[in-house]
Amino acid sequence: MAIDSRVRERLLRTVASAKSEVRAVLRARIVLAAADGLASGAIARELEVSVNTVR
Repeated sequence: MAIDSRVRERLLRTVASAKSEVRAVLRARIVLAAADGLASGAIARELEVSVNTVR
């Protein structure tokens, strides 16, 4: 999955913000990991969530 640099920056700010909702941070981490080329299973293991959450 490829993402624009502006989108990546926004996702990184979401992850770093103490005010972001937990759900939004998880979603941002999933998208960033997918953009880095990780497979769904690897993302799920790394973030300790189910594969269905990543899909």
